[in-house]
Amino acid sequence: MSEIPQDQIVKLHPTYYLPHHAVTKESSTTTKVKVVFDGLCKTSTGLSINHVQHIGPRIQDELFYHLIRFR
Repeated sequence: MSEIPQDQIVKLHPTYYLPHHAVTKESSTTTKVKVVFDGLCKTSTGLSINHVQHIGPRIQDELFYHLIRFR
């Protein structure tokens, strides 16, 4: 992962970044590092990614239907 130089950033739309950090667990034999995302972290505008997301249709019922019929 590397930082993108300012001259290569195209700003056609507002850009939002999801703050994250790594949590390590040395005693784990399978997953030593987990990524934790913080969607409520406020930006300089006072808004978080959770505040600017578009609301879409609920898909839980449809997803549940497919999961119980999966073979």
